[in-house]
Formats: sequence, structure tokens, C-alpha cells
Amino acid sequence: KKKKKKKKKKKKKKKKKKKKK
Repeated sequence: KKKKKKKKKKKKKKKKKKKKK
């Protein structure tokens, strides 16, 4: 029997935009 390797998913960080008045 062969074992399958699980791949880990990377989480992406969201950048916040600054508002100009």
C-alpha cells in the first residue's frame, strides 16, 4: 500500500488601502 502526501495551502494576506481626504 502506498501513502499519499497532503499538500498544505498558504493563506494570502490582504493589504488595506488608505483614503485621502
